[in-house]
Amino acid sequence: KMKRQTNIIFLLFIACLVSFFLSLYFGSISFSPRKILSLLFFKDKDVIPAEVFWKIRLPRVLLGLFIGGGLAVCGAVFQSLLRNPLAEPFTLGVSGGGAFGVSLALLAGAAAWGITVFSLSGCLFSIILVYSIAARKGFSGSALILGGIVLNFLFSSFVLLFMGLARSAQIRSAVIWLMGDVSSAPVSSLGGIALLISVIVFFLFLFSRELDLLALGSEKAHYLGLDAEKFKKMIFLLVSLVVGACVSVSGIVGFVGLMMPHFARKLVGPSHRKVIPVSFLSGASFFMLCDAFARNIVRPVQIPVGVITGALGGIFFLVLLIRSEKWEMMT
Repeated sequence: KMKRQTNIIFLLFIACLVSFFLSLYFGSISFSPRKILSLLFFKDKDVIPAEVFWKIRLPRVLLGLFIGGGLAVCGAVFQSLLRNPLAEPFTLGVSGGGAFGVSLALLAGAAAWGITVFSLSGCLFSIILVYSIAARKGFSGSALILGGIVLNFLFSSFVLLFMGLARSAQIRSAVIWLMGDVSSAPVSSLGGIALLISVIVFFLFLFSRELDLLALGSEKAHYLGLDAEKFKKMIFLLVSLVVGACVSVSGIVGFVGLMMPHFARKLVGPSHRKVIPVSFLSGASFFMLCDAFARNIVRPVQIPVGVITGALGGIFFLVLLIRSEKWEMMT
């Protein structure tokens, strides 16, 4: 069984590499495999293709890799903490808080770093509110999800208010961003986003055993030596930072954090030592392929990647809801 799981992770790594190169290939300018290798490893003398590749295509694909992987891992952690298969950053209100922060930043005319700060602050503000609401209800999973849904509605109302106050140019950029889009993400944000997501995902991987214990329930985890409440607070903070970083550059990309953890558990079982890397690799591959599809489905117009993930995720969500006889608790 261990060898099978290792082989699955290796195959997913290969699939992620293939998705990466396919994403580099497709777009308004197509780069052949030879051209991609030439640009990556040799000094290519074609100025215009090199500019497009290094300043637009490669940063966008790398952002997709880290955002997709980060959101998938966040979804896996949320589902384990709440023992609910429907938990993900979007349904818990974290994405809505980030959208609220970014809308404030756009209205204020903030710079790229300001948008990131506002997004992170909005996510943290949202998760503190959700956590406070759930704490009054015994920190039940249903209270967290219902609190997140209510906050999403509330934040959406404020976002619409800001759009009503904004100028037409700001409204267009805000609408595209709310659909989930990485085309306008600043290249300068790539390094910080990649570092933050990589470090936190690595820490979550180190806490795999504790996450396994918590998935059994807070009471059982306590008997097995884990301070469940403190651990939950720390994990919620770490996951919110990842979501905030993703939302700040990609907008609201729904359902990646819902679908990929289910896919991961089907392949390798419930152990987080396997689920976290499999979720990251599958989420990264899924996001990159969806973004490549979004760039090419109605060329030369590029539709937001959130439209593609939302359509696929909505179908998945509906199937999951219909097929699950007992979706209140994770098994």
